[in-house]
Amino acid sequence: MTGRVNLVTSTEQEFGTDSNPVVVKSPTGSSIATLAEQEAQTTLLQSIDGKVLTDEELRASPIGTKIIDGRNLSNDSFSATFTPIGELLQQEPIRLVGQSFTGSSLDRTWTTSGILGSGALTLSGDSSATLSTGTTANSAIVLSTQKAARFMFGHVNTLRSVISTPDAGTANNVRRIGADNGNDGLGFVISGTSFGVYYNNNGVITDILSGFNGNLGTTYAWSTTPKALEVVYFTAGFWFFVDGELLHTIALSTLSAPLTRNMSVQLRISNTNSGGSSTNVSLKVWNASIFRLGNSKQRPNYININTNSTNVLKRSSGTLKRVVINTSGGTNNTLTLYDNTSAAAPVIATINTTAKGGAFEFDLDFSSGLTAELATGTAADLTIVYD
Repeated sequence: MTGRVNLVTSTEQEFGTDSNPVVVKSPTGSSIATLAEQEAQTTLLQSIDGKVLTDEELRASPIGTKIIDGRNLSNDSFSATFTPIGELLQQEPIRLVGQSFTGSSLDRTWTTSGILGSGALTLSGDSSATLSTGTTANSAIVLSTQKAARFMFGHVNTLRSVISTPDAGTANNVRRIGADNGNDGLGFVISGTSFGVYYNNNGVITDILSGFNGNLGTTYAWSTTPKALEVVYFTAGFWFFVDGELLHTIALSTLSAPLTRNMSVQLRISNTNSGGSSTNVSLKVWNASIFRLGNSKQRPNYININTNSTNVLKRSSGTLKRVVINTSGGTNNTLTLYDNTSAAAPVIATINTTAKGGAFEFDLDFSSGLTAELATGTAADLTIVYD
């Protein structure tokens, strides 16, 4: 999706909302209006290397203008890009996993695990979920999405949530919310009475509870006030926001290896007591979702299968587009598709290939991998489209 920004000389142009505007500025930080007035009402903008561009040069240059978001972060990571013909590149957020909690029963898009002692989940009917440890010593509970939020290099994912606690931190307790599958991920942590961020690499969790480099100070005092937490992440950078303000960032230049091995992970929330603690500690999740900032459109892969066989099509997350039966199979011939790197559950679909040929549209994400098993009777001729 593209758009065009018209540069004017009378006023600074704002986009977005009043509470979170997007302001058009020159790369020097001045508003376009001020800069244009200084240049005798001409549309001349300064490029990064200090050269003044004419209108014609500006149209041919992708760096003549910047659009930064309302948080005014002091780097280029949150600025926009123009094409050489002056079109603004835009990406729309797509919700991958997560939602509010409806009613008093957990729907099948979420699952609980790691329940120890009196750990419990409660849905109160107000679109929130509360994870409580209860009063049994060393109790715990984990809530996570069934499906992983697929990460696609070239796009950015973001976890957005609103949470609250009735306390400002409790000794011998750790509460986490993040994009995490238990072995890899990142997010926020309330560890005892300290608040911070964490990352998980191959099951080794690193908590960062001080030394923050954002706009909220080097430490942050957690309170009982509800907080909007957001993590923006991709291979080249990681940003952690509290109520729209940058708390901390982990830059690519500070890493000698990937921060985490896998970023196609679930949305995961946990509440754990330890050290013999029997204090009933709770964490209320008002909303939580992971979004991709950009669409998933790309040219897919395909495989043609015409013999009874098991084929591992992909060993990571992806999207199953469609299955085409080019020639029907013989009696009892079936195609089974698995969200796995082997012919094992979970099953995506079992298709009777003896039916009339045609296309089966899926357009659904798988988390672990994609395996196709064609079996029994005379094999059909199939084409499976996926990415």
